[in-house]
Amino acid sequence: MNFNLKCRKRLDQLFLYRNVITSQVLVTIGRAIQRKDLKQIKDAALRPQKIRKDHWTPFIAISGFPSYSSIMSTNDILLNKIQNRPKSPEYYKTEKRLRVHEDMDLVETSVLGLCQSLQLRKMVSEEKNDLLKIYWERKAMIDLPKEKLGLDWPKFVQHEKLELRRDRLFMNDEFKWRKKSLAERKDKKDAIFKRGIYAKKKEDKENQANQAETQVI
Repeated sequence: MNFNLKCRKRLDQLFLYRNVITSQVLVTIGRAIQRKDLKQIKDAALRPQKIRKDHWTPFIAISGFPSYSSIMSTNDILLNKIQNRPKSPEYYKTEKRLRVHEDMDLVETSVLGLCQSLQLRKMVSEEKNDLLKIYWERKAMIDLPKEKLGLDWPKFVQHEKLELRRDRLFMNDEFKWRKKSLAERKDKKDAIFKRGIYAKKKEDKENQANQAETQVI
């Protein structure tokens, strides 16, 4: 695995966040949720204007992807499943104003889409003995693919409980921020200081060149 597992953005981890009010879903590689992720919600009328951290809570966290290509593939397939879920005939018979709730509620759809996306890489992962750990806010959701689609989770998937504090702070060791050592913080401070010196020298040099040009004119 080529990932830097000590970095703050773990590129072998995928997260699904749900909006506690609307049940909309955002998918992120790495645990940080950002404003650009809102573009996943295609209908601009239903898209929040900004990220409010108290409105979004992680309900699925996945760790153990063997490569960046595998996590990207799963991310892309999952988003496609969420954004293009099939609509029932009853949906089109419902008044438009009442469809909004169904359009926003994507929690169940995302669970089904995740299972389907992992099924597509089932053969490769089982041959390589890769182990993917899925942490659940509510473990009852694990049964949804079986109940709705008759699908079992692949054998390379291991289910765990997602431990949260205040509904959004990760308590599982797998997902906690790693506090940088004093040596790392000092190295970063030194690097910033050196960049500042270089920028100052560059600025002085440009000013001298501009003054020289002015004198010639």
